[in-house]
Amino acid sequence: MLEPGYYINMFEVKISQDASEFMIADRSRYPSLKTLRVEIEKEEKEIGVYAPARSSKVFGYGKDSEWLASKGFRKETVKLIDEPKLTGRLILEGIINKSQEHGFAQLPEVEKGRRILFNENNFSETSDGNVRIYKCYDLRVIYLKDIISNALKFYAIIDVRFLLRDKLNKSLSSREIVQFYGSNTLKEVRTIQRDFVKIGGRFKSNTEASRQRLLKDIIPFAEKIRRFSLPCRVNAELVTAPCRITMVI
Repeated sequence: MLEPGYYINMFEVKISQDASEFMIADRSRYPSLKTLRVEIEKEEKEIGVYAPARSSKVFGYGKDSEWLASKGFRKETVKLIDEPKLTGRLILEGIINKSQEHGFAQLPEVEKGRRILFNENNFSETSDGNVRIYKCYDLRVIYLKDIISNALKFYAIIDVRFLLRDKLNKSLSSREIVQFYGSNTLKEVRTIQRDFVKIGGRFKSNTEASRQRLLKDIIPFAEKIRRFSLPCRVNAELVTAPCRITMVI
């Protein structure tokens, strides 16, 4: 239970150590990483490669990363705090890997640096059985400088989204739900999504929707993925209490 106050769906990520070994190549050697990634996949190697925006380096990591030596990469120790874009990417991948242990998979990427996770075996269903509601988690990682300590801190932002499908697993829009099954089915969908509450047989807007989603949907997910490892073999932990907003008057 959270103390009274204002909160945001942003969770600090703490990393157990500040440095790790990577395989590194000059960015000029790999202006596009697509070909290298295809070759890594073909060789069935567990390797990630990433080039932060405006960086002169390509970073390789993962269980089989030393294979990259044959591709002109060299081993170096990197301070994670000095490469925040890389660290943010590693945190994102670490959380995704951890979520897979709980049956989650990724939907196709809709925006760079953002991932949507869902569990196809876990859904709610309307009483008429026509609409399945899948709870999805929209995940981003950011870094901010603490104005008091001047330290760089990393945060995971977790939003809730909902994927609607029919019994044949076809995606549905709100308009199609009304068209095929009627407005009451849509109202029931909106109730499952916490947008509405049903009082005395009537549907009303839920003024507590944001708070309920944070407490009943987002924080429980954060607790599931609390401890995870970055692909560079560094342990990390998600602080499951969301960031509190301080009002300055």
